[in-house]
Amino acid sequence: PHAIALSLTETKIVPNDAEGLAIVGQVPVLGWHMEVRPGGLADVITQALKKCRIVMVHGHGSFATGQLLEEAHNCITAFEESCRVICLLKSLRVSPPEG
Repeated sequence: PHAIALSLTETKIVPNDAEGLAIVGQVPVLGWHMEVRPGGLADVITQALKKCRIVMVHGHGSFATGQLLEEAHNCITAFEESCRVICLLKSLRVSPPEG
């Protein structure tokens, strides 16, 4: 739920915790100003996953790649935890330091 919430306000999600930075990296949010429907963004998602390990669809959910399903699952789990941290920091009105 945290990743979906952030996808409604951000065009990219950048983890600020060590695990998220190491495993996930910067995550683009796809589908802004597009109708999200089953299969509608398949080509966009496929192309983005060639450049990123994980992508987020605006208001929908995340997609990840991995050698094994477990690897993709671990990536999505780390991403959701990173999004939780971002949401907690925003609720505290704390911004991570630049740089």
